Amino acid sequence: MLPQPEAVAACVDTQTADLFAADVIPKSATQVSKHVDKALKQIDAERALKSACYRQIERVERLMEQERKLPFLIPNGHKEIQALVKIADSMLEIEFGKKWLRGELGNMPQAWD
Repeated sequence: MLPQPEAVAACVDTQTADLFAADVIPKSATQVSKHVDKALKQIDAERALKSACYRQIERVERLMEQERKLPFLIPNGHKEIQALVKIADSMLEIEFGKKWLRGELGNMPQAWD
């Protein structure tokens, strides 16, 4: 005696639903993916900071050129330099973080299980 087509279709539907509901990505791969995503964000942040730094250096150079031509200082010119200092501080933090992760600052990162 053969099974009914409706019963076979229902069995296939439940097995398909079970497969789709299962976690197809292993936990270890998910953890690696999180670290890769974090690294990509870090690279994007570093690239954005470098780009901002180059633009700000150009602005400060233009500001200094204008101040050489004029007999007085440009108002709020110090803010351009402060912005450049903040960018440099952020870049320095990234560099310290990289060195710490490599264990170059005497504080070796701990391996967590």
